[in-house]
Amino acid sequence: LKKKKLLCYSFTCFIGQIKSNIRCLTSQVSLPSPISKHNIFGREIYLKRDDLILNDRNLCGNKSRKLLNILENHQKLPIVASYGGVQSNSMLALAKCSTNNFEFLYFVPKIPSILKDNPFGNFKEALNLGMKVSTVYCHSKSIVFSLFTNEVREVGNAVYKDMSNLRTSTLPWSNPDFKMGKEVILREVNSLGFGKEDLFWVPQGGCMIEAELGVSQLAKEIIDFIERSNESRPWKVLFASGTGTTAYLTSRYLNNHKVTGNKSLLDIEIIALPCATSAEELLHEMKQLEEQFTSLSDIHQNDIHIPYPIIIEPTTETHFAEPNLLHLMIWKSLQETIGVEFDLIYTPRAFEILLSHVNPAKTQIEGMNWNQYSLVDLYPGTNIMYYHCGGIEGNLSQLGRYKYKKISIPC
Repeated sequence: LKKKKLLCYSFTCFIGQIKSNIRCLTSQVSLPSPISKHNIFGREIYLKRDDLILNDRNLCGNKSRKLLNILENHQKLPIVASYGGVQSNSMLALAKCSTNNFEFLYFVPKIPSILKDNPFGNFKEALNLGMKVSTVYCHSKSIVFSLFTNEVREVGNAVYKDMSNLRTSTLPWSNPDFKMGKEVILREVNSLGFGKEDLFWVPQGGCMIEAELGVSQLAKEIIDFIERSNESRPWKVLFASGTGTTAYLTSRYLNNHKVTGNKSLLDIEIIALPCATSAEELLHEMKQLEEQFTSLSDIHQNDIHIPYPIIIEPTTETHFAEPNLLHLMIWKSLQETIGVEFDLIYTPRAFEILLSHVNPAKTQIEGMNWNQYSLVDLYPGTNIMYYHCGGIEGNLSQLGRYKYKKISIPC
């Protein structure tokens, strides 16, 4: 019976993968990605539709932004490695980048037996694209963080002009907590015929300053739209955040241009919704990004302190990426009411945070009663824009998990 359930699960994911690929191919748009206005839970909200982006590497959403620097410099990268979950969208995006460009080595905490026996979803597609996968044991959260935390790098202008100089210093080799992970990573890199000096490490979720090239383009598109709108009310731009990279780099671009005296930018605030961690941990991630920029003083000689995005403290707790009935309901409601499909992990959590934020009298949105809440009172007197980062290619495996755990919306 268990084997039958696993086969059904795999088949569901396979069909979902086909639908996802067709959806991406038929929705392709050129940059800038469009911005549309919708009524979401009673509040007028603009959507920045990066879910409609599809570049020549079939990268959808914000991964096409974060990995732009890698795509433009792939000839200087013999081997790229990263770390994360087995169904990560970043994993699949890097696998797509690597085809005919560089070797891609991916590390995970563990590979579930169901995937070893019957690969499916993002994991299967990445393997088919040539990804090499290995496990690295992490006995504490601090070591997981050390895997995707870049240490200070003294590379000068090479960060933009010659990424090959970044290879040797993108892992925290000197961190004693990293010893176990380092040994595994070096062994795997050496087994493919490469040395440490050949390796370029992409932190989990693309949390790296190299993402600035593509995210700056996103920030410019948002600013251009706001300036053309001639709206007199201030703007709040919301980001569902994992590592906070896109929110921080957008805020950085915005604030650097505020310094130049552009008064039209003074009424734009970037707001991060911590979907994978706490507000404190999200701020920590952003500070690590800032430290990397600070170290590159010869590039950013005129930098001043960049204010961080406003981070909303969640009033509810969830286990990241775990199937959740409330999240399924929010996701389904968004799709039915405005006709837009969102990812099933970050966006439902983001709107749960927003709904709770607007209704502070209750700290928990309970069960079937969640739809009594609305966003009518969210930031009154302002325009709101929500960044749709894409990620819908991961829905197929997540829906499979819901089905496997028998979580569905009651009739």
